[in-house]
Amino acid sequence: MVLFVGVLVAATAQAAELRLRADTLFSLGGTRPTLGSTDSRMQVPLTQFLDLALDDVGVSGLGLEISGLAGLTFGAAPVTAPGVEDQRVSGHLAVGLLRYRNEKYGVSLTAGRQRMTGGAGRVAYLDGLAVEARRPAHLDVA
Repeated sequence: MVLFVGVLVAATAQAAELRLRADTLFSLGGTRPTLGSTDSRMQVPLTQFLDLALDDVGVSGLGLEISGLAGLTFGAAPVTAPGVEDQRVSGHLAVGLLRYRNEKYGVSLTAGRQRMTGGAGRVAYLDGLAVEARRPAHLDVA
């Protein structure tokens, strides 16, 4: 995915708008290992959230959004058992989409993994294609 972003940036003939946001969550409270473990060290998780957006990439109205997170748990004992995944380092891509917006006609086309929010802070991730059309409201105020 990073290679894809690099190719889009390198192939851009016009100046693309880049937005980057990074948030780091470092929990100082820590957690203890499971009760079955003899390890008494504190585990301190660090989580890095990253949002990247490119607008007007090569074509006016074409954009790319990528959002994900990576985690690292300090103080956790490494897993040495065969076939067991080490949980000290984790991460995933939450959002990855390509969007085209035509302001003249009020049409937007979005393809990829999208984040949707609902009432009371509910978040859902949808994979697929979304088409949105907004027509002007032609309202008169007297």
